[in-house]
Amino acid sequence: MANSNKRARASAETSELPDVIEADIDKLRRYHAELGDLIGRLDVARSPADKVSRHLRRHLPLYALGTVWALMIVLIPTVNERGTTTSAGTLTQGGSGELIDGTETAGPGAATTGGSIGGGSTSGTQAGPADVTGQSNVPVAEAQAGTGVTRGGFECKTGVRQLPWSAYANQCVAKFDGSNGGATYRGVDEKKIRIAIRAPAVDAGDITDAQNDAQGRATRAEGIALLKKYAGWFGKVFELYGRQLEFVDFNSNVSNGVDEAQSRGKEGACADATEIAESIKAFAVVGYNPSLIETHPFSECAVERGLFVPYGASYFPENYYARWHPYVWHIYTQCEQIGHDVGEYMGKRLHNRNAKWAKDPTYQRQKRVFGTYVPDNDGYQRCVNISETDFKEKYGGTIKHRFDYELDVSKFPQQAEQAVVQFKAEGVTTLINACDTLSTRFLTDAANRQQWGPEWYIIGVALQDTDGAARTFNQSQVDGHLFGMSQLGQIRLIEGQDGEAYRAWKTAFPNEDLPDGFGDAYFRVLGLYTMLQAAGPVLTPQNIARGLQTMPEGGGSNGAFGTWSFKTDHTAIDDSREIYWVGTATGYDGNEGAYLESYGGKRFRSGQWPSEEPPVYKK
Repeated sequence: MANSNKRARASAETSELPDVIEADIDKLRRYHAELGDLIGRLDVARSPADKVSRHLRRHLPLYALGTVWALMIVLIPTVNERGTTTSAGTLTQGGSGELIDGTETAGPGAATTGGSIGGGSTSGTQAGPADVTGQSNVPVAEAQAGTGVTRGGFECKTGVRQLPWSAYANQCVAKFDGSNGGATYRGVDEKKIRIAIRAPAVDAGDITDAQNDAQGRATRAEGIALLKKYAGWFGKVFELYGRQLEFVDFNSNVSNGVDEAQSRGKEGACADATEIAESIKAFAVVGYNPSLIETHPFSECAVERGLFVPYGASYFPENYYARWHPYVWHIYTQCEQIGHDVGEYMGKRLHNRNAKWAKDPTYQRQKRVFGTYVPDNDGYQRCVNISETDFKEKYGGTIKHRFDYELDVSKFPQQAEQAVVQFKAEGVTTLINACDTLSTRFLTDAANRQQWGPEWYIIGVALQDTDGAARTFNQSQVDGHLFGMSQLGQIRLIEGQDGEAYRAWKTAFPNEDLPDGFGDAYFRVLGLYTMLQAAGPVLTPQNIARGLQTMPEGGGSNGAFGTWSFKTDHTAIDDSREIYWVGTATGYDGNEGAYLESYGGKRFRSGQWPSEEPPVYKK
């Protein structure tokens, strides 16, 4: 595979980089090597969570280079995957192409230019037609939906999806043999769709790879390998109207993924976007990580240059996505909806009831007093404001104290200590964790030191609702005292032998063992192909938008990844389930500590949460 083994660079190569980037890369390499040695020398009986927490306590200054949002990008949620580590290197000038069927190109070819970018800002490079009907004189054929036989050989009829066993794929279409209009957009021609895989010059990836390895998750290289492997099969069963995906590895030498993860570093992100648009001439961009997610700054820059981003800016408000239309989308729920759900959940299920699951016996006999811990980022502030407004206006509730913390990991422990002092002084019995996972780790430690024993209410963002993350929390604080909402899918349905991912793998690769994390990777690639097929033969971002907004819902209240719909917003997941943490329960991976589900894992949409007290920790 072109460039797939070129991400690790010799130290001499960094001498060509700006001094500040060179210094950051040197630090990342040094600490990554030390972390590997540290983990290797730890007692084998020590738990993965203990390994990671010990490293965090020792090397907090390093994490100023990479906030938990950077970690979130590559961690969400790849369960039970293992592998080797790699690092990003130099910018690929023009890149080298790689068709997923193994046919390697000599590099990116000519791209269609002209026209204006539709939707969003038009500043920056004007690259690619906005909404064209093809650049050739050959009429574009129509796709036949709901009849005939699909490209994968499945009988197609009304109500059947492109994969008949899938609850999430597009409605089926008959195998397409007509004209697709040829070069309908930059990075698209008659036979291929070019997708860039972007690796920033500086990121926390080496450290995250080591953490993932310690927690049994995939490295970045393994995640991308699964993307390409799945794409080889998806291209045979999904309908891309005569085209196949062509992946181009883009290794930047200017962008700083650590800054981007903190909603900074737009200059470097935009330099990457310009290079990808003008030299790589890609249609779409995904991040070099298992989740394929791109950052907030890069998403902004991509819109300005007309690049399609299937997974951009996790958990940002819908008003951001609306501004980025039709270029930026996501599977994970936009936080305006989460904000409304949090207000409803608290108002219906917690308000004016005793804090019965608090650690402190005094709190257990008191009506709940709420506090919130949230980043000072404008997007997340907007969504927490929605929660507070709904809670007050619809249910008469109030938030007693709110702590807005700075997204700087080197300050996380200090801010957590300060917040706990204030929450305890205000008599907060129930803490709303509208924050990252690492902050919850520091908050629970600080609470234990200061003998503050509240209820811990999670809202489902940034891995809070995964077993691997919750195992790193202070168990004295959270075991029996942590509950809330989860938008992510149930691992037993995503990875289990009854799930659609398992059937897809056995159909595609019947003689190969199941790799760890195959299920999560399947749904990400499924989402990408769903978007591309939705456009029809004339592939443009505008036609993807039109297709997605008219697609029928996928999944359902008991679906592996919940209910998917793009009818009213730009993110797929539209519902949540209720979970609670039991430190002695056995997780799907066989390790101790797991989230259990109420109502058998049933999921709820906005307005559907029951008014009864949560049925958690029942004896």
